[in-house]
Amino acid sequence: MHRIRTAAELLSADGRVAGVIFYRRLGRQTARLPYRKKDPTPMQKAMQNAFREADKEWQALTRAAKDKWNAYRKWERIWGYNQFMRINITRARDGLPLILDPDNIP
Repeated sequence: MHRIRTAAELLSADGRVAGVIFYRRLGRQTARLPYRKKDPTPMQKAMQNAFREADKEWQALTRAAKDKWNAYRKWERIWGYNQFMRINITRARDGLPLILDPDNIP
């Protein structure tokens, strides 16, 4: 860790220095205090857990199943992973079984 010893070094600092964040904006050196980290709300935690569960299921799919998802609604120009997540995140959040095959989508 580099120690700042002169005012010139402080004026040329970039990043966090002693709890203050220095950055350049419009050609000027600017300083601000860091933002407080907030705890996620219960709904944010639920969505994070649902995303985690759906992603784990995607990683467990076979290559053939992933190719099937990549071919599903090809005209939308969206990757199979994104299609899978779009459908299954809310299902995971609501406690419903995940849809692992796009042919089974109601």
